[in-house]
Amino acid sequence: MRRLALALLLVLTAAAQTAGARAEQAALSAPPSLPSATVTQREGQDATVLRIDGVLTPEVAAKLDTAIARLPAGRPLLLELDSPGGYTNAGYAMIDRVMAEREAGRRVATAVRAGETCESMCVALYMAGAQRFAAPSSTFMVHAPGAWPPAR
Repeated sequence: MRRLALALLLVLTAAAQTAGARAEQAALSAPPSLPSATVTQREGQDATVLRIDGVLTPEVAAKLDTAIARLPAGRPLLLELDSPGGYTNAGYAMIDRVMAEREAGRRVATAVRAGETCESMCVALYMAGAQRFAAPSSTFMVHAPGAWPPAR
């Protein structure tokens, strides 16, 4: 009876470890859910200002794409950024859209205001502006790009 109980305990322990490893792998296979940035628009005297506050996600890329598509042809664009970065695919989609607008003749500038940050993928988006402005008290952070799931 003792041997049977011990064998059962070993089987249950191994099953629990396997389930734990599977749960850990499943958690690593999906990127964490991050809250999307807000995208706001205001009309300046000389340009439309699109402002992004927060994490760059696929939803933000879609919002930016829609907002740019609605702009009158040739209207200059100022893209204000205050972001900790976000998903690389979303950032690359936004960069592609900005570059396409520039190639089509739209003047596009990027800016980071005083006391605000542009980190990680945001820096790449900032660099897509033909003209780039940053306040002396703005903060930038650059690091090597990463993939999901992270390498072990």
